[in-house]
Amino acid sequence: MLSIKHFVCCGIDVHKKFVAATIAITDYRSVTSYIKGRFATFNSDLKALKKWLLEHNCTEVCMESTGKYWIPVFNILEDSCHVVVANPKYVRAIKGQKTDDKDSAWIADLFKFDIVPSNYIPCKEILALRELFRYRQKTDWPPQQREKPFPKFHDCIQGEAGLRVLRSLWKICICHHGISDRDRSGPGQR
Repeated sequence: MLSIKHFVCCGIDVHKKFVAATIAITDYRSVTSYIKGRFATFNSDLKALKKWLLEHNCTEVCMESTGKYWIPVFNILEDSCHVVVANPKYVRAIKGQKTDDKDSAWIADLFKFDIVPSNYIPCKEILALRELFRYRQKTDWPPQQREKPFPKFHDCIQGEAGLRVLRSLWKICICHHGISDRDRSGPGQR
């Protein structure tokens, strides 16, 4: 029999315009009660989700990585909660009468037993560095293929000097954050 690892946890089913959240609270007799909530995906509503979770003493959260819609939810919750972003194939509910509330409860039930593997999400510093490097690569294209006008920092990251700056930042991140081997190929390397 599986043992419960998270006695208070939340499963979140993420959509483009809303998130369905279910907090699963398991008592000492292993009886689970559920509290359901639905929040829009605006920043103010996601902050209300965070407040709602903390009001129920829930700091363990699991959600599926649905397209790019999980990113703002993760960004709001990561400072106050331990957030597991799971591949949808590991948390997909059984076919049948599926609803958003049932899906979020299913995710919470899987997560309370700690059987959901987490996707790799790098720290904020690495994400910022990746974004900067990707922007650099994007702006190396011919002007007609660019989507946005250049911001002020564009000149700082262009050319050989910019590549040296990005490589230095990358080395600093490797030293301070213990980056795994798959992230070691830094700017300008393949």
